[in-house]
Amino acid sequence: MGFNRQRAIITAMPTAHALDVMAALQKTYDAGYPEMQPGFLWWIGDTYAANYGPKRGQSLEPLKTLNSRGILWSGGSDYFVTPVAARYGLWVSAARQTAKGTYGLHPFGMAEAVDMHTALRSYTAWGSRQMFLENKIGSLEVGKKADIAIWDRDLYAIPIDEVKNLKCLMTLFDGEVVYSSPDSSVVTPAH
Repeated sequence: MGFNRQRAIITAMPTAHALDVMAALQKTYDAGYPEMQPGFLWWIGDTYAANYGPKRGQSLEPLKTLNSRGILWSGGSDYFVTPVAARYGLWVSAARQTAKGTYGLHPFGMAEAVDMHTALRSYTAWGSRQMFLENKIGSLEVGKKADIAIWDRDLYAIPIDEVKNLKCLMTLFDGEVVYSSPDSSVVTPAH
């Protein structure tokens, strides 16, 4: 692993050439990883819809295209621009809805939506690559730090529209409980 792994920040509307370059860089040099901001579709999506229009807006945050091309990306919030909670980015990666629906709830269409498994990988395993930490975090494996969020529902089993309303019951960082909701029935052994 080298420390020259380049990435592209806020890659909202990559051209066909940019997609070709990212795919080639990842394959050849372990570089060219886009950092996507799916939360923009929701939080500032009405502004995007007004500026890009219905035709250009279809290629905004092209997650399905990235996935089909084998291009790994990380999902992010770009906090303070959008809320930091990952559940919003996970949800909008699959739902592609705007906050107000000024131009309809889906002005960007659904062709670039991804399933929840892919969305979660973009925020975990693929996101850890952006930080050069894929050997330490990003997946639950022996030898890796146990950074885990425990939700009140199974995000793979609930309707997509409910993902944005998930409640975190507990958060572990490096195997230690750093947050426990008063509403949580999750118990851990005493230390």
